[in-house]
Amino acid sequence: MQASTTCGRESSVKITGMSGELCCLSAKSLWSIAKLRQLVAHALNVPAAELILLDGEKELQDQNKVGEIQQLTAVRISSSAAQWRAKQHMKCMGTSVLQRAKMLVSQRSS
Repeated sequence: MQASTTCGRESSVKITGMSGELCCLSAKSLWSIAKLRQLVAHALNVPAAELILLDGEKELQDQNKVGEIQQLTAVRISSSAAQWRAKQHMKCMGTSVLQRAKMLVSQRSS
C-alpha cells in the first residue's frame, strides 16, 4: 500500500538531548517542523516556545518540512530567551511585511 502524497510518508523520528534519547515519535514527511515541535514539547511536557530542534548543528525553522529526518536533537532554552527570540522574530516579520507593502505600493504607482 502506497502512502498518499497529500499526507506524506509516516516514519519514526528519534528525539535526543544531552542525556540521550528523550522520545520517539511518528511523523509524516509533509508535516511542518512547527507541528513536530508541538508534539515533542507535549511528549516532554515543556513549552514549545522553549524548545529548539536541531538536525546536526542546523536549527530547523518552523516552516521547514519534516521530510526524511530520522533523528533530531532537542534543546530547551529559558523562558526569557524564548521571549527574546519571539520578539526578534516579530521584528523581522514586521520589517518584511512593511518592505513588501512599500514595494506593492510603488508598483501600483508606476
